[in-house]
Amino acid sequence: MLYLILHLAGMVAFVNIARYARNDPRGFFVTGAVGYCSAAVIAAIWSLTLHGGISLELPAVLFGAFQGFAFQFMYLVVFIMVGLGGMAVTSTINRMTILVPTVGAILIWAEQPTPERYLGIAAIFLALPLLGLQAQRRAVQAKMGSWLMPLLVLASFFLLGGAELGAKWFVEARVAASPSDYTFWLFLAAGASSLITWPLANRMARREWDRTTRAGVTPAPFQLQVSPRSIGFGLGLGAANWGQATALVTALTVFDASFVFPLASASFVILVSAIDFVFWRQRFAPLTVLGLAIAATGVVLVNLDLGLSGVFG
Repeated sequence: MLYLILHLAGMVAFVNIARYARNDPRGFFVTGAVGYCSAAVIAAIWSLTLHGGISLELPAVLFGAFQGFAFQFMYLVVFIMVGLGGMAVTSTINRMTILVPTVGAILIWAEQPTPERYLGIAAIFLALPLLGLQAQRRAVQAKMGSWLMPLLVLASFFLLGGAELGAKWFVEARVAASPSDYTFWLFLAAGASSLITWPLANRMARREWDRTTRAGVTPAPFQLQVSPRSIGFGLGLGAANWGQATALVTALTVFDASFVFPLASASFVILVSAIDFVFWRQRFAPLTVLGLAIAATGVVLVNLDLGLSGVFG
């Protein structure tokens, strides 16, 4: 259970550091790149300390690298989604991607579904349009298009859900490679992809800087902020990200995926929503609040076993 708590703490720290860095788009992607590169260094040191080397086994390299590439592209998605819906809505949608590894655990590894799990899946699908409604309206008002929010949600499910499924697949491969090896390849790939996507990230940050400049005010020249602030946030982001990823993969070696993902996600949604409301003063429309409640209920039901199988069986 300790690893689940560490995973949750790392995720909460990660999203709030990212949320703070998002206040200045000029330094957001600098923070992300520093975070992934520093996490790769931490993972390498940890693996060398524990095992005297880093495993080259294919499952660790392949699934770790896939999750790393997905992490960087999700960082680009998060940049847009936070501006539209806030951190709570963004994080909740991201956490609902547990549908992918949960369904994968049922179809691929024959983990037995329960009626509660089906109810949870239905609740998550019901919550999605409610969560995205307010953000979609903002996208239309900002002339970004009504298609943007649905596209971002689909990207989240494909990238983050697929990455979590890859973590489960690595564990099921039962190779000699440890979670520390897996996270090294994860963050090495994330750091490399942050450099590959740098021109795109720079263009996104520049557009956001120009878009948020007040009307009638001459915009200040855009320049990426490679500063102690962005680097410091990046180091904190890297430590939190490495900690949560290592704890998650370790937890999957102890508990079933159908237990780990829903429990962590439900706790995460509740904590981040509370922090977003109290600390960041994010205000939600009534339908968004309803969507958050239904989503939290859904991720709990996905894992809950009330014995309904005996009633409906």
